[in-house]
Amino acid sequence: EVLAKYIHDYSDRRSGPFVAVNCSAIPKELVASELFGYADGAFTGASRRGRAGRFEQANGGTLFLDEIGDAPYEVQLSLLRVLEEKKLYRLGEERGREVDVRVIGATSRDLAELVQKDLFRKDLYYRLNGITLTLPPLRQRGHDILLLAEHFLNRYNYLSSRNYVLSQGLKELMLNYAWPGNIRELKNAVERMAALSDRQVIFEELFVKYVEQQQHINDEADNIQRNELVATLRQAKGNITLAAELLGVNRTTVYRRMKKYGICHKTLPVHY
Repeated sequence: EVLAKYIHDYSDRRSGPFVAVNCSAIPKELVASELFGYADGAFTGASRRGRAGRFEQANGGTLFLDEIGDAPYEVQLSLLRVLEEKKLYRLGEERGREVDVRVIGATSRDLAELVQKDLFRKDLYYRLNGITLTLPPLRQRGHDILLLAEHFLNRYNYLSSRNYVLSQGLKELMLNYAWPGNIRELKNAVERMAALSDRQVIFEELFVKYVEQQQHINDEADNIQRNELVATLRQAKGNITLAAELLGVNRTTVYRRMKKYGICHKTLPVHY
């Protein structure tokens, strides 16, 4: 998202809006209404005035679709249609609305592989694949970690009228940390340590506490997600498509989580 925002800010669309959407964070049944909006009375609970989707909100600017590889297959056709026709249709509405949006997509998945497995539309893949930028994870970018950390700390100092600096020991720890959350996590960690530091020099003990807390949070989240996945697969009797529907995600996400937790749906005991 940081790179997408940079591209937007230094382009001829910089005066227009920048709208970011994480496709993997939206329940499957809500993706279409979130992206394309809906008309009055399109579904139970819909606003009587209808609502503009993210494409309309980004009109004249840039729409960033994070984790686009997780977009439901049936929504991908609508995405392709908007990109080709520059016109969208809100849910429950027959009148098309013209939009002028630059779309930037990002994914941690291999889209070409998903295409081969019929999990991502080939026509949408080629429509999106105009210019491809490969951004290595932060852990592979060496001293970029320190450059970015200093940048975020300088920005914090400017906004809070402080003069914090990072100790050498802290810098070494930061270089050896994996940063699974990449730049977002680095920014959060730097701002958190600055907020908690009672000295001008930020020492490594604050980072050690941060890492310990993150590990505990991640372990708890993994346990919850794994247990939910196992229970859902049992309920679905190993049917991946049904499990994905029950979880409100797509099949790709289910397969990715199964691989992460070492789960094989064919060997799961089923309780009746």
